[in-house]
Amino acid sequence: MIVNSMSESLAIAILAGGRSTRMGVDKAFLRFQGQTFLEMIYNEMSRISQRVLVLVGNKDTKKFKNVLGPNASVINDSLPIGTPVGGMLTASSVLSEDYVGFIACDLPFVRSELILKLYHIAKGHSAAIPRWENGGLEPLCAIYRREEVEHASNAALHRGMVSCKDVISLLNDVVYVDIEDARSVDPELRSFLNINSRRELSNLMAGLK
Repeated sequence: MIVNSMSESLAIAILAGGRSTRMGVDKAFLRFQGQTFLEMIYNEMSRISQRVLVLVGNKDTKKFKNVLGPNASVINDSLPIGTPVGGMLTASSVLSEDYVGFIACDLPFVRSELILKLYHIAKGHSAAIPRWENGGLEPLCAIYRREEVEHASNAALHRGMVSCKDVISLLNDVVYVDIEDARSVDPELRSFLNINSRRELSNLMAGLK
């Protein structure tokens, strides 16, 4: 798949509000080959959408703008939930595009070709979410219909449900995409390489991943 145009109906929301407890430092600002993880994701997603939003929980937005530039759209979560659902609800309420791609900030190698593939699959449905053979989901490397995810996030929070899986369970028409199908645009599945701990970071730097 060739990335050669912007989609006016697709926005991207990068979720960078986590506390990075296992890592000990903010994962958004970890560096690989001269770039922060945040820059890597932001620049890659800017290839396919003119509306890239960064959700930072209750963190200082200036720190993120210092990395991305003053014109970057960086906002705090509207509710202090402490889970990605806060960012999902905030993004879906402020954006106007039909679909939103939610991307975790610890996926530095996410490919725009994969997100476009998921977007095209999601059209006409509530979401397109990658699923591993064991049933595990990748909810923060996925595409959602904006109005539906806003409604589902609000409904979940009203019931005291605060996880991404809770929100997904309230969507009406989710397309689960076999991870193996992603190999057509990401042969090594590096888009799903999640850097959560210092050990995983060390392995990455050592070229073991």
